Amino acid sequence: MQGPDHSNLSRRTALKLGAAATALGVASGTASADGHNDEEEDDENDEAAITFRNQEAEETDNDQKEVTIDEVTLPDDGFVVVHPVQDEDGEFIGGGIGETADPLGEGTSEDVTVEYDPDEIPEDVTEDWLVAMPHVVEDNDERGGSYEREGGPVIDVAHVGPEE
Repeated sequence: MQGPDHSNLSRRTALKLGAAATALGVASGTASADGHNDEEEDDENDEAAITFRNQEAEETDNDQKEVTIDEVTLPDDGFVVVHPVQDEDGEFIGGGIGETADPLGEGTSEDVTVEYDPDEIPEDVTEDWLVAMPHVVEDNDERGGSYEREGGPVIDVAHVGPEE
């Protein structure tokens, strides 16, 4: 049995996260809603996109959990950060709780594993929902701001708890 369809959730969540990112000063690149550059259709890697499907997070050997990002497309080197959300409505809660172990190269990567610390999720927030957000790698190999589209960060929301 597959979880509920949240295809419209990302749009609603993107608007909420865009406001939160603006308030927090999150900055950086641009991306189109479909992850493709409208001016150069032949170069699909000019824009950031991410697909994060519902799944049950896996326990790791070191008391962490991990999820798999189905696909992430980056116009430059970057990485993926997961953030807790309040619930399926996608209210963004605080900073990242986990990220890819190594930077991802430019282009499309599939089946990207992100390990996170469930103890970093606030007690009053369910750990059943996460937002995955691609970020820029700055020149000094440090985490930069998130990739953006339509005034908000490029994101996808997934249910990562037991099937409902």
